[in-house]
Amino acid sequence: MSVSSFETGEGFSPRIETPHPARRRFASAIHLLPQGEKDETRFPSARKNLILLGMSTPEIRPATEADLPAITAIYEHAVRYGTATFELIPPDPAEMTRRFRALSDGGFPYFVAAVEGRVIGYAYAGPYRPRPAYRFTVENSVYLQPAIHRRGIGLQLMQRLIAECEARGYRQMIAVIGDSANAGSIGVHTKCGFQMIGTHPSVGFKFGRWLDTVMMQRALGEGATTLPKDETA
Repeated sequence: MSVSSFETGEGFSPRIETPHPARRRFASAIHLLPQGEKDETRFPSARKNLILLGMSTPEIRPATEADLPAITAIYEHAVRYGTATFELIPPDPAEMTRRFRALSDGGFPYFVAAVEGRVIGYAYAGPYRPRPAYRFTVENSVYLQPAIHRRGIGLQLMQRLIAECEARGYRQMIAVIGDSANAGSIGVHTKCGFQMIGTHPSVGFKFGRWLDTVMMQRALGEGATTLPKDETA
């Protein structure tokens, strides 16, 4: 998942991504990070969060700038060790703040999942393409803290994000999933009603290997069965 796409090939203003020679994208993926001691070392709170998850129901709420340190840490891990995102260099806190503000100012939804105040995952929607005819279509992104996968958190974030996008009048949601081997992300999107559109083979190169992107899509609300209100173009 990416700003989802904020990399489109058509340009976008304000830019949400910093250009990179390898041409990155925030892969529209529910990024299921690997488990193990190494993740608990990088995320000292991971073990505690696992314990909290056994006792508490995660709160899904709108993200604020106070959540950005945790969001930045989660995404840094995804960039450094995962293939859901095609970024190669983790963005710093200032860049993550800029991206967050651009989405917020654009009226796009952004949520976090928290357990007893600890952010363990986040999700947002952003523009699929910058040209105005795409204005009713969004692209989604969901990332989780290490060791939190396979516990339904990504599904809860996706369901909340879909409902909010429908309430805001969007009609289609696109998922651009980094790495066709990302079965977890593909599975969660399928549970949320996404259909497979196709695969772009070998369009990314990371960790010394070629990577595919998988395209999935679902209708929001009335989808294409009706025309938007007060729209003539």
